[in-house]
Amino acid sequence: MAALQILSFILVNVLIVYGQFNPTASRTGCSDPSVQAGYGYFSHEVFCEKYGQCDSGLNRFDRNCGPGLLYSANINVCVKPEQANCTYWERSPTGTKFPAMCCDQYLEKLATGYAFKTCPSGTIFQASSGNCISGVCNDDIGCYRPGKVTVGNNYTCYDIPDENGDPCVYTTQFSGNVIRKRPCPWGTAFNRELCQCSIVTSSCPIASTIANNTANKALDPQCRPSFNLDFNSLPLQVTSEKIVSGTNTTLNYFTQTVGVTVSNGVANLVADPANRDNPYIYSYFFNSNQLASPVAFTVTFRCDIFTGVPFQLLTNNYNNDVCPATLEVVVTCSNSRYNVQVSATGATATGAASELQLKGSANGVLSVQNQNSFVELTIFYDGTISGQITDKNTGIRSPITSTSGNLGTYLATNKCGLVLGRGLTGKIDNFTVREGCQDKTRVIV
Repeated sequence: MAALQILSFILVNVLIVYGQFNPTASRTGCSDPSVQAGYGYFSHEVFCEKYGQCDSGLNRFDRNCGPGLLYSANINVCVKPEQANCTYWERSPTGTKFPAMCCDQYLEKLATGYAFKTCPSGTIFQASSGNCISGVCNDDIGCYRPGKVTVGNNYTCYDIPDENGDPCVYTTQFSGNVIRKRPCPWGTAFNRELCQCSIVTSSCPIASTIANNTANKALDPQCRPSFNLDFNSLPLQVTSEKIVSGTNTTLNYFTQTVGVTVSNGVANLVADPANRDNPYIYSYFFNSNQLASPVAFTVTFRCDIFTGVPFQLLTNNYNNDVCPATLEVVVTCSNSRYNVQVSATGATATGAASELQLKGSANGVLSVQNQNSFVELTIFYDGTISGQITDKNTGIRSPITSTSGNLGTYLATNKCGLVLGRGLTGKIDNFTVREGCQDKTRVIV
């Protein structure tokens, strides 16, 4: 008899017996940082047909994908089996058959994705051996069979239908925050009565939000902004120039601000005097938003004090316990100099557990003649890191030089959004992201 092999992972233990999957994983819990960051979805520990969701009370509730769909953790939606990335299953080096919610079914691993299989009549699937055997059928509560009635969970619902009537997205309200345009899993629509995305429909894959995201990510020789933050009023508004040519299209995503005021199109960031929190701007638009090269980030800002204390100008590290950074720009202002340190983690694929991830860095220094001058920093990622920082008053610029080679096509998956200006005492008057930027010379001279 083969020995049991124990593999330990963060938040989960998976037991492999005879190369198969034995569902003994510990349950992932909800934490306040994860909910505040907008990262409230995660893979179920046993069934790829399910996903976990957190509410603002830090309660976890399991949701089902539509019939015949599997949850893909790298993009936080339910997809066809052949497209799925099942987080815990991908970590099994030899397992090829995995449990389904219906006792007489299982999923078999293919070269790409999975396929539903049915056991012979009168048998059930045994996960530990990977075989169909005789036994008592005990479906998981999420098993869908024709005629079965779905019962909703009894808990406080913080989700409401989209204000513009799009059935494929919904709005979350908690702790004074409003997060709009949260997409339902692929192929499902929001069900108000059950407070979940449980209405199976073929129309949602072409919902406006998905269509807009696709347009934003399209390759663009003009390098138009796919994300532009407007600093004229609070709450901050987000627009894109790529969805409708020649038009700024409003993207209804909530942007959280702490220690931020706005005036004449400029954001002023100061530490909160009440609790001394670092100021920051946090965009939920980038939650689980896979960024592929080529992409450019531009921030126009100014330090009001030059004390030599570093701050995070841009990062997707909302909280170390939730989302370790895969992109971070740290700036130190000292003696009329802007010292920039960039770090990024690249990936060769879109979020697969087996993807190759490479870490890289870049840096640059700019001296300004007048400390009241704004500077414009552009970071360009096309598998390598490059950029420049420019004194907007004099036009003097300095390059951001990479110290590493090619990191891969994608920025490594991170489920949190982007934090802007955390710890900055100063001003920001522009933040744009240009996905699909094909012409680097339009943003870097």
